[in-house]
Amino acid sequence: MAYSEWRELKKGLKYLKASYPYLLSHHPLCRYYDGDVLHVGKWRVCWGCIVTYPTMLCAIAAIVVLGLHHELSWWQFMLSGLVLGSFELISLWRKGRGLRHRTIKFFLGLGLASMTIGVFSIPVHLVFRMLIFIQLYIVAGMLGSFRIVKMEKKCRRCPWKGNWFRCPGFRELNERLGGEGPRSGS
Repeated sequence: MAYSEWRELKKGLKYLKASYPYLLSHHPLCRYYDGDVLHVGKWRVCWGCIVTYPTMLCAIAAIVVLGLHHELSWWQFMLSGLVLGSFELISLWRKGRGLRHRTIKFFLGLGLASMTIGVFSIPVHLVFRMLIFIQLYIVAGMLGSFRIVKMEKKCRRCPWKGNWFRCPGFRELNERLGGEGPRSGS
């Protein structure tokens, strides 16, 4: 069968639709992760995300509405974003939930907002600002990969020993994505 961009796009949209519930909560449907999510009816939402992203969006809106993006230079926004976002490093080595965790995520949201305003205030062509923004997003994603390491450690302690293809917490996602994973015994 010949390669078709349309078929690949439809396949990508199918995967996005199948993984939609996990965009709200990227934690497995598992009792080991119940403390990491907020249960709202049938929905599960990651506590970190529900604090970080609304904070970021509200902070960006406040900066723009109050005209602060005209008062400070781009590098001041970038520097304050790095400082505010660096609180996230605390959560990499300290376990915790509750108010401390949500406060850290609040500062992360403020830092992301400040960095976003800073990047889009740099006096260069929009294309270059977009490229810088994408690079920062990639770096943030790499820093977030430390979270995956912590998740793997937690998953290895459960009876399924981190085998996400057999784990009941990932069963629904694997079925939605059409993945069968390794056969029994793996």
